Amino acid sequence: MGVITISRQYGTEGLTIGQQVAEELGYSCVDRELIEEVAKEAHVPVAEAERFDEHPQNAVIRLVKRLITPVYPEDLSAEQRAHIKTEGKEEEHRRPFGLDEDRFVRLTKEVIERMAEHGNVVLMGRGGQALLAQKKDALHVRIFAPREYLVNNVVRSENLTKEKARERVVQVNRERLKYAERHYGIDLTRVEHYHMAINTARTGVEVSVRMLVEAARSFWN
Repeated sequence: MGVITISRQYGTEGLTIGQQVAEELGYSCVDRELIEEVAKEAHVPVAEAERFDEHPQNAVIRLVKRLITPVYPEDLSAEQRAHIKTEGKEEEHRRPFGLDEDRFVRLTKEVIERMAEHGNVVLMGRGGQALLAQKKDALHVRIFAPREYLVNNVVRSENLTKEKARERVVQVNRERLKYAERHYGIDLTRVEHYHMAINTARTGVEVSVRMLVEAARSFWN
């Protein structure tokens, strides 16, 4: 009933590693599936949920949206909900369709916790190592590599020029760092958040998978 969380830099082939580890262990690998579940919970199209997936909004835009957008009933305190119900205005605060960053993150956390409780799962990104930091049967892994390795991988996998690939690597990895810092207060690069860190530029996919599978089996035994 174990859980593996994998925090990976974009360009490390971390998702491929996570999928192969899950297959070896007979686990489920959860990446896009998590976003699909969040979209289902929020009653929005998957494309709507994807806009917030590890892509933090500009702080000013986020603040403005919070000020002008009606809240969801479940985002209110018990006292606020009681007051609204007493005043007969509960329906005014219902918004069955729509999503913002804060609600997306709250739903993401709820889905991660449900999946972790079920166990036998490899969770890709989304702050799992922070959210499940106290879970005793959760193994936390960081997958990283030097920038040029990341860039070259993206050039091959996405058929981009080296310049475009470099821009993409910098942008995506910066967004992931900001997401974790904003919503979990952690620096993804700090090794104390993990049981192990793997440099795929040195190990490659196959060796990385073997290392992680053996580590997981030893950890749970």
